[in-house]
Amino acid sequence: MDETNLTVRENRIPFELSLQPNELTRKTIALAEEGKELNGPYKTMEDLRASLDA
Repeated sequence: MDETNLTVRENRIPFELSLQPNELTRKTIALAEEGKELNGPYKTMEDLRASLDA
């Protein structure tokens, strides 16, 4: 049975996930919650793209 069929039959993805964020993710979440090191808001998609390309 391929993974697609297993996913449907078992109603889940065919591997385990870790729900514990790593250290970098925890630090990034903390900074975002404090409103630090954020970008935006952007008025247009072009502004967003320019920021991502910078």
